[in-house]
Amino acid sequence: MRVLFVIPVDDRPEHIQSALVKRGLDFFRDRIKPSRLEIVGVRKKSTFERCPDSLADHFQVEPATDTPDLEKYDAVLSLQTEHRGIWKPALKLRRRGLRTFLLPWNGLINELGGRPAVDLRDTYIFNQISCRTYDSEKFSYFPYTHQIHSSLFGDAYNELGFRCDLGGLENPNGAIAVFGGSTVYGTMVYPHENFPARLGSLLAERQPHPPSVLNFGVPSDVVLDEINNFILYCAKFRPKVVISYGGFNDLCRGIYGDARLLSAYEIAYADLHVAFADWVHNGASTGGEKVGFLPDVTPDQIIDSFVMRSLQFKAIVEAFGGTFIKVLQPLVWSKKLNPVEQHWIDVYLRTNGYSEAVKKLPFLYGPTRKKLQNAFEHFIDADAEFRKVAADKLYFADPCHLLPDGENELAAIILDFLQGRKLI
Repeated sequence: MRVLFVIPVDDRPEHIQSALVKRGLDFFRDRIKPSRLEIVGVRKKSTFERCPDSLADHFQVEPATDTPDLEKYDAVLSLQTEHRGIWKPALKLRRRGLRTFLLPWNGLINELGGRPAVDLRDTYIFNQISCRTYDSEKFSYFPYTHQIHSSLFGDAYNELGFRCDLGGLENPNGAIAVFGGSTVYGTMVYPHENFPARLGSLLAERQPHPPSVLNFGVPSDVVLDEINNFILYCAKFRPKVVISYGGFNDLCRGIYGDARLLSAYEIAYADLHVAFADWVHNGASTGGEKVGFLPDVTPDQIIDSFVMRSLQFKAIVEAFGGTFIKVLQPLVWSKKLNPVEQHWIDVYLRTNGYSEAVKKLPFLYGPTRKKLQNAFEHFIDADAEFRKVAADKLYFADPCHLLPDGENELAAIILDFLQGRKLI
């Protein structure tokens, strides 16, 4: 395969990390196995002067002209240095039926119009209805909570959307099950890099017969979703340890969710349910309201809903013989920011629809921490642990999602806790 590798002319090397770009190129090499990679758009002080050995070690590299003949290539790989940094000719190649890949700053390769590793359209009824296109990450309707089917290049998950294989577990009764949202799923890392996977690898290095670590993370999940997923898919395994990791989703959803449902019934929910209801009843989605603290909801009600649902989850897990661990996830403000993190947080807060709610999370975290400490025997304050991290470490891709080094740090924190409490 002959691949054209494009570095946009507005390349900003100060916001690109060579190790992350190299990681994406390595993944691309292993999955696509291109015979030749030609580069266009490289400036004198380009990213790849800061990225030694990332190309020459693995590819036959040749310079391309500034106006290459697109017809002679089988695919294009475009470095995406900003949110709008997709090279326009790449879209032309896509329309011509050629494979088109994006390499964003975090090194997570994506294929425009790519399909997931698992074709879900011939599985069960709700996938047959929902999974008809794979243009991007898709919400799939399911009557109990929801599912997200990612089109990330090379992604791996089962027909329910989980990044774990529920069949053939060697020791299901000794399993560690991890629940949470996209930060457990690991939307900014490859499947083998999220912290449940890294935790499994660390256990395998230390134990001859390590427990399986099951990743039940689903993007946008709140604790109420975790409870449903545990009952539906996990309780029958009777895992030895259940980890509920979160804070971001429940608190954010509490801030801009429906005031009546939260204040009267302690119900927080993923906003994609609002978009789906709009689509069903109105034929289009308005996206739902995103506001600051609602007049009928107090910070205490938001926090108490999160803590109460977590206690319910704990009671259910213990009824099935498991040990429950609550983890307060770190936010990017948990550590001193390095320049790359600061840049991308600034971009996020300017462009993301959740930014007003996200800005209020540090205010909620203090009282949330105190209530979780008082409520749970087994509590990991990962937010406090990340405060010890040096500013030169690049751990976050946005306010809550971790990059590979951050996932490794989190896995090590959880392993130390498990060993210290003699839970494994």
